[in-house]
Amino acid sequence: MPLTPPSALVRGERHFRWRGGDVSRIEALSDIVFALVLTLVILAEVPHTLDQLSESIWHLPSIVICWAILLWFWHLHYLFHRRYGFEDVFTMAWNSVLLCLILIFAYPLKFMFLTLTYYLGYAMGLALPDVAIEILNSGNGTQSSNLMLFYCASFGLIFSLFALLNWHALRRASELGLNEIELHLTRASMGANRVCVALSVAAIALVLLVPMGIPLAGMSFGLLGPLLWMQGMRAERGLQVLLEKNHS
Repeated sequence: MPLTPPSALVRGERHFRWRGGDVSRIEALSDIVFALVLTLVILAEVPHTLDQLSESIWHLPSIVICWAILLWFWHLHYLFHRRYGFEDVFTMAWNSVLLCLILIFAYPLKFMFLTLTYYLGYAMGLALPDVAIEILNSGNGTQSSNLMLFYCASFGLIFSLFALLNWHALRRASELGLNEIELHLTRASMGANRVCVALSVAAIALVLLVPMGIPLAGMSFGLLGPLLWMQGMRAERGLQVLLEKNHS
């Protein structure tokens, strides 16, 4: 199959012709859900006293982290629909499940990173608000374990669905007219999704099987950046091989 000539490329990606046209009803609904999730993460009561303002400042790190993670999800979702432009029943069904998972994921995500912020503040000897002391004192091993398991399982399921949607694109590659480079980039996206799923499974195993597995599971997500970077470098090398083959 011939590679896409530069003149046929749509803005957004250099080596991938975007097949999504006008914003579909699926994308419009998805943007509403993402906006709602971001609002839920950020929304808090407006402080009326200095004590309340001081307490709200402790939310800032968790808000920033949650914002970054949710925008990452949004970007992957946006890229999928721009690349392939699917509006079939399969995509609508699994897209709905994906959005539901992200909506459910929002509050536990914020609570986990807010609790982590309180733990770090406590370890650094900082003065914590009363609500932070209450949260730290109320948590027990079972509750912390369940929260981490919920986070890991939700994270893994979300990326499993992204992988499923990319598999759907590969399954319909001939209908879409995907060329060698576009097939490679689609497989690279699936590879990145699998890395996230594998790390989630490993974190769940740590929580269930290893003493002190909860902090180890949390720290294991620090490997996500290096692992995705290595997977991206491997995909980039494969892309360069295809480009050289095309130009030779």
